[in-house]
Amino acid sequence: MNQYGRVEAYKMRINNGNEFLKTGDYRHAHDEFVVAAEICKDLYLETKNPYYFKLTNDLLEIAKTKCCKPEAKVNATQTKKDDEEPLFKPTKVQELVSFDDVAGLDDVKKQVKVKVKKVLDNPKMAEYYGIDSNVSILLYGPPGNGKTMIAKAIAHEIDSVFFSISCADIRSKYIGDSSKNIAALFKEARKHKRATIFFDEFEAIASRRDSENAHPEDGTVVDELLKQMDGIIDKGNNETLLLIAATNVPWQIDPALLRGGRFGTQIYVGIPDEPARKFMIKKALKNVKLSEDLSLDMMCQILEGYGGGDITHIVKSSLVNLFERSDFEGQYPLSSEDFEEALKTARKSASKELLQQFEDFRKNN
Repeated sequence: MNQYGRVEAYKMRINNGNEFLKTGDYRHAHDEFVVAAEICKDLYLETKNPYYFKLTNDLLEIAKTKCCKPEAKVNATQTKKDDEEPLFKPTKVQELVSFDDVAGLDDVKKQVKVKVKKVLDNPKMAEYYGIDSNVSILLYGPPGNGKTMIAKAIAHEIDSVFFSISCADIRSKYIGDSSKNIAALFKEARKHKRATIFFDEFEAIASRRDSENAHPEDGTVVDELLKQMDGIIDKGNNETLLLIAATNVPWQIDPALLRGGRFGTQIYVGIPDEPARKFMIKKALKNVKLSEDLSLDMMCQILEGYGGGDITHIVKSSLVNLFERSDFEGQYPLSSEDFEEALKTARKSASKELLQQFEDFRKNN
């Protein structure tokens, strides 16, 4: 849609919103003004015309103040009764993976055991040595290298329930509801003796508030996160709430969340090292044997620089090639030809430029 079309679209949405207000349909009025605001925000980003910036905020204010009467209650956090199912449910620790399931990454495991498990298991010792027991972890690195699995393993290590949260669980199109969802999540997590909240794609709800692409509501969402992070560990009741966030773009996270006492524990989860690659290859191969012209060491060497997801995909593709030329007369070993065929279409998910960005972030944080 061109610029003229977007102007006509937001005008139509405003007219629709006003008509809904006249009839008392506050819910649909709210939706129309929010959509109009989104269109104006796009126009501002394209044209840098301050008129559209002001209009965006004005429309959001209308949606917030004029469309929030009782008839407009639309979010589960507003209407949920005490006896209804909670919005966020944890995964039992027995259903999680352990560090034995995580390929390689021995340095990451060591950091977790020292910076997290030892601190949480020995709060009095940590206090004696002046170690902050208010631990929140940011796992960052290129995609497909096991950040989610590591988070689950951490929860397993500290015998914790696990809340796995995606941005879709938090984000709402209704003004103010994203912040309410965060508050509801923390309230539910604090009901447990020891709980872990894991935010995947953290940048979606914690992006820099000074970014020109920031949504007008981003500031309130980050403010609510900061508010909830204060006093995470209640030492009097011996209740522990651990926060883990994962991101592929740590430089997009609001700096206020990266300071000490917040997500000050930052762990880089990079591309797999040699032990990790061997672990992944063996796991993907299952019971399939290798032919004389192909070895585990050879595959491991060739796959250096590939991400964890890349490695699994390449080995699985090799097995597909093997399956296509096999029959039911007997099991065939995986040959170098099968492996090389899979490599023809393989791509590294992390470029040199991207890895350099992570290195720069590590040096500056």
